[in-house]
Amino acid sequence: MTKAAGILFLTPDKQALFLKRSETSDFPGFWCFPGGTSESDETPEQTAVRECVEEVGHCPYGKRGIWLTTTSALTPDAPSSPTEFTTFLQRIDAPFEPTLNDEHTGYAWADIATPPEPLHPGCRVALDKFSMNEMQAAKAIAAGIMNSPQMFSGFALWAIRITSTGTAYRAALDEMAYRDPAIWLTPETLERVAALPVIIDHPEGNLNSQEFASRTVGTVQYAYIADASGVQNIDGPDIWAVVRIYDTDTINFLAKNQWSTSPSVHFGSQDLGEKITLENGKTVLVEGNPQLMCHIALVKNGVWDRQNGPSGVRTDSQNASRKDKAAMTEEEKKAAEAAAADKARRDAEGETIDRVLKHLDAMSKRMDAMEADRKREDAQRRMDAERAEWEREDAASCARDDAEEAVERKKYCDEGMDETAAMDKARSSRRDRMKARRDAAETDEKKAEREAAAKKEREDAARRDADLSDLRARAEAISKDRDKFAHALAHVPMPYTDANYAIMADTQAVYDAPYQALGQRCPPPHMYEEPMGYRVRCARGLQGHSKAWKAVDLAALQEPALVVAEGQIRADAIIASRSTSDMPEGAMIPRQRTLDSGHHVTEWVGRTTIFKAFAPPSMRAIRFNTERRA
Repeated sequence: MTKAAGILFLTPDKQALFLKRSETSDFPGFWCFPGGTSESDETPEQTAVRECVEEVGHCPYGKRGIWLTTTSALTPDAPSSPTEFTTFLQRIDAPFEPTLNDEHTGYAWADIATPPEPLHPGCRVALDKFSMNEMQAAKAIAAGIMNSPQMFSGFALWAIRITSTGTAYRAALDEMAYRDPAIWLTPETLERVAALPVIIDHPEGNLNSQEFASRTVGTVQYAYIADASGVQNIDGPDIWAVVRIYDTDTINFLAKNQWSTSPSVHFGSQDLGEKITLENGKTVLVEGNPQLMCHIALVKNGVWDRQNGPSGVRTDSQNASRKDKAAMTEEEKKAAEAAAADKARRDAEGETIDRVLKHLDAMSKRMDAMEADRKREDAQRRMDAERAEWEREDAASCARDDAEEAVERKKYCDEGMDETAAMDKARSSRRDRMKARRDAAETDEKKAEREAAAKKEREDAARRDADLSDLRARAEAISKDRDKFAHALAHVPMPYTDANYAIMADTQAVYDAPYQALGQRCPPPHMYEEPMGYRVRCARGLQGHSKAWKAVDLAALQEPALVVAEGQIRADAIIASRSTSDMPEGAMIPRQRTLDSGHHVTEWVGRTTIFKAFAPPSMRAIRFNTERRA
């Protein structure tokens, strides 16, 4: 990453110094501020002062502060070679006359509302900041137009991640958590995020008044959906926000240290989510819709870093340095190692999904066994109750027979029958009564058996219908769980391989030219994107300019057809860039041509705004330096 810096000199009546670049400089013919590329270990301010002395003869004494940091192409012809440019703002009492070197052919003091054209893109962003409010500045950071962080009216605007979606591992609880994008990546969630306070670390308990006062360092300004880099992207997997950081110590600390973020959310009793235990004892929690979004904490490492190092705070200068170092290391890796790592990753994904599916099947069998045990226990309780009732009735019947036998024996004795004969006759009568009862009971019993059998058949049919309904509901729930976890685990984000990174870098280089011709940025590859998907996404951004391919589903094309389609779409986009009829009001794009004299000229073409007629005349150069230094 190349570093550069310059100074925006501004008078009380809003006049700024602009220099016109020579043909031997980068951005030839463009107007810009005094500035240039850093040398050795210079600080940005040292670079800005040195370049000012070289380009205008001296640097006025005075206080200067950082006004803007941007990352853009070093030259129009090298869009893949980015440079980080720091613009300092220095207010002066009156214009001064510069002594130009051979890097510039003229200068002008012009109102910042009507700068000379063509204007360097980075300078245009710096001038636009004068008219921005805090929300416009936040949206520019989210879109990647301005770097994160930016100082604004005494506080820093910083892009931080609120939460990711998909699956992540919570080491403190030793469990996997899944956040459904359909719940989180919604306009409603973005509205709720807009009220979050930004604090340092999580409190031990709830965020009460005392903890709020001691930990709060800022608040959310603008929430948006972004890709893994933190740049706004409606197809992104994360929720990011540009926040205001007021605390000076926190601003200085985050500028030197790469930290991350951790959201605090509370779930209501009705929507706690679903927790499933895997065979290895670990758990997977599928979260529901949170009842409360409490705060966003700045922490050293967050759950949604996915153990890849802190990445929740977007500090563009730090991120660029890490990418440069990572790129140098990745160049030394072998393609065979990358392929082996990719295969191991895919094997691990398959094993994880198989374990989850086996667990769901085992859970279903355990539920069926528990239901069968419950039915057996209910049947045993019914049998025990029927046996106890029969024993009570039998005891009562025996007591009645004994009483009747005693009465008859006494009667026979009173009639003059001896004791033994009276006892035998009374017992014979008892046996007759018992036989009659058995005969009558047998008829009643058969009738009762028939009624009981019919009742049991009805109960069994109702029970079978209920069991079948329960089984169908359980099977449907298990099927949904299986699909949900199979999809979640299959889409656990994995970084792309070295080979894929190289392919997507080449793809981005090919598409940069047509995007630049249309005045747009070529979309960068996502962290977990495959090469084919990235090619289709880049082509779709230009597809509307191709009559032959604008209605074709590019994702359905095979490799040979996709190659043909891409080439035609890029060519049609270049042709479309030469016409201004389809450009939105106020858009401007550069167009280069060569004069008969051999000079290269860059012209900015487009449609002017309706306010152009009311604008004051543009300022022109009042003096040119025709003397060349030796």
